[in-house]
Amino acid sequence: MTVHSIGSAQPPAPTGNRRVALVAGGAGGIGQEVAAELLRNGLAVAIGDIDAQRAAAVATELTQIGGEVIWVDLNITEQSSVSRALGEVEQRLGPIDVLINSAGWNHAQSLLKSDEAYWRQMIDTNLVGGIRVTHAVLGGMIDRGYGRIVHIAGEAGRAGTANQSLMSAANGGTIAFVKAMAREVMDKGVTVNCLSPGPTATPMLDQLIQYAEDAAEMVASLRGAVPMGRLGHPSDIAPVVAFLASEGAGFVTGQTISVSGGMTMV
Repeated sequence: MTVHSIGSAQPPAPTGNRRVALVAGGAGGIGQEVAAELLRNGLAVAIGDIDAQRAAAVATELTQIGGEVIWVDLNITEQSSVSRALGEVEQRLGPIDVLINSAGWNHAQSLLKSDEAYWRQMIDTNLVGGIRVTHAVLGGMIDRGYGRIVHIAGEAGRAGTANQSLMSAANGGTIAFVKAMAREVMDKGVTVNCLSPGPTATPMLDQLIQYAEDAAEMVASLRGAVPMGRLGHPSDIAPVVAFLASEGAGFVTGQTISVSGGMTMV
């Protein structure tokens, strides 16, 4: 039996019967798991990352899942790199329907010990980079009447984290950007959302711990901050991102969803 809903709107049919996703930062811990989840859900996926060698290795590994997966060299802090990478994705897979902004950089440092070069790198990578890629794909999404944009911004943007004031500022700016963009395009068939992970076991966290004065104390502190008593894993994050990127999430926009083991409850 077929049930028809009065006033329901179905998204436009995807080109070639499948959607195309770009995962910026797709060679990272969370990005790789998100790319795998999108592939399992039937999307064609482009792995975009500044570490081209790692991106190529991830794409090769993910071919075991099946479907279409490619990699592109992508530096979100350079407009020329963004334009070149997006052009390659569209040429090889087609127009981008789904954008996952998971690229980032973190190095804990107190404000007084930091300098302007550090500020610029932190803000450009973790805030402006995501804006830059969003700007590049948004026009096409609006023209086609369909798009899903998901930004990854850590809990520091909601709660603030000691010795991560610039990361907190960048993540907080991303959350505000998501809300504003969602309002701008909500009548265009495009949704914009944010996923906010708690402390998650990734290579980026490993690097952060490496530079800590007392690594064991830092790990214990991170675990202690999570009510569930453990660090998150990329596999905890990816299914939620995949939902926000799905056609079924068409009535969800402007949201920041915490995946943090109960650390943040709204």
